Amino acid sequence: MKVDFGVYHHSTPEESNAFRERLERVLMPLLKSAFNREARINALDVGCGLGFLSWLIARTFPQGKVTCMDTFKGDSLSDVSVERAILNFRALKVEDRVTVIQHDLREPIDGSYDLIASNLFFHNLGKERFKVYENVIFALKQGGYFVISDMFSEEEDMKILEKQLDLIVTRTLFDDDWRFRVMILKKEKQY
Repeated sequence: MKVDFGVYHHSTPEESNAFRERLERVLMPLLKSAFNREARINALDVGCGLGFLSWLIARTFPQGKVTCMDTFKGDSLSDVSVERAILNFRALKVEDRVTVIQHDLREPIDGSYDLIASNLFFHNLGKERFKVYENVIFALKQGGYFVISDMFSEEEDMKILEKQLDLIVTRTLFDDDWRFRVMILKKEKQY
């Protein structure tokens, strides 16, 4: 069974794969710095698409559990569906540790998580992203990490996030009109 994480809109299959490889090189050391490899973390991938980020988390933390959550609607990723995400996890042999849930993330998120991660999701939400940020922060355990890789055109996002989370590290992958950054934030503050 072949794994297919899809093609991002406005890109070719080759560009999408090159982007994922670059992101993996930057993201893996950051994830490993947050938790011990043997940690039994409970992780959530918001806007998971076909599961690329969920796979990285499951591979990095073999004792952990990952919830892959998305509406599985929209056109930001080609042919996205619950079924295709599940097929990817079966092919990668992590289906016993990754749960796929169809959920509108503008609604409250059930559960609490040690790690919440997202890749190329929030920029697609417009102003509704602020409600999703609230839901993510609420679902993040005290001392938990929020790892976000996305395009940020406005500092408004950082103002919202840094009011409730501590910025641990940021890396810029591409620096143009839309700054693509990978950030790790930690929930140390009590709200």
